[in-house]
Amino acid sequence: MRCCVYVGSTAKTPRERFAQHLDPPPGHKRTIVTECGWKLRPDLAPVRTYVSREAAEAAERLLATKLRQQGYTVFGPR
Repeated sequence: MRCCVYVGSTAKTPRERFAQHLDPPPGHKRTIVTECGWKLRPDLAPVRTYVSREAAEAAERLLATKLRQQGYTVFGPR
């Protein structure tokens, strides 16, 4: 088994969203990333932008499935 990863989409840069996960603003719930996250894995993420939220979420589900097939434990979409 490979390491655990979190897959998600956001309008922020990955670095900005990761920082928000690690130090959530007041009123935001803590997540698995808040508790266990320690670095970004840009080598696993496609470098793309999407024209709609629906397209981004579809790509997110596809990436999560691909990573699970490669042996990663994936938190995020099913």
